Amino acid sequence: MITLNLDGQISILVLPGGDAGRVQALAGPYLVGLDNRYVVPRPALADLTGDGRVDLLVTVRGETLVYVQEGEGFRLLTPEEREG
Repeated sequence: MITLNLDGQISILVLPGGDAGRVQALAGPYLVGLDNRYVVPRPALADLTGDGRVDLLVTVRGETLVYVQEGEGFRLLTPEEREG
């Protein structure tokens, strides 16, 4: 997985098993502020849903985005899942 800050928009590239032929690009948030181009997104992997598969966490400015592994890729955690 590669996390990037491209002129203030966070982007995540997921390469399943290191296979660049199956890359999944995830659009993250746009950042605001004078330093938005210099903020470093920090990736981590953890099983937050308890299904035995790792989920993707991206921390930016102290806030964490959670992408749940589902099928062949990742999707954002829904508000309902976050509460549960």
